[in-house]
Amino acid sequence: MKTKLTLTIEKAVIEQAKQYAKDTGQSLSELIQSYLNRLTVERINLKENEVAEEPSKYRKMSGIIKSDLDPVKDRDKIRDIRIEKYMR
Repeated sequence: MKTKLTLTIEKAVIEQAKQYAKDTGQSLSELIQSYLNRLTVERINLKENEVAEEPSKYRKMSGIIKSDLDPVKDRDKIRDIRIEKYMR
């Protein structure tokens, strides 16, 4: 069920977000919904100390690329990298 939501956001931010949404082929509502969904899912996962399971297509490639990141020790660093990559 979809519900309307009223937000108060700086005009410049709205214009930038509209342009980003247009460039990525999304509506502004879809963009915001996706962002909020990621935030809440990530928060739930972090609360439960779960590491999100990688999709099976990536599991096949596991070990191909060497990384100095330890998934357990560097969880926060990995999260920040993912946020930077996918929230642009």
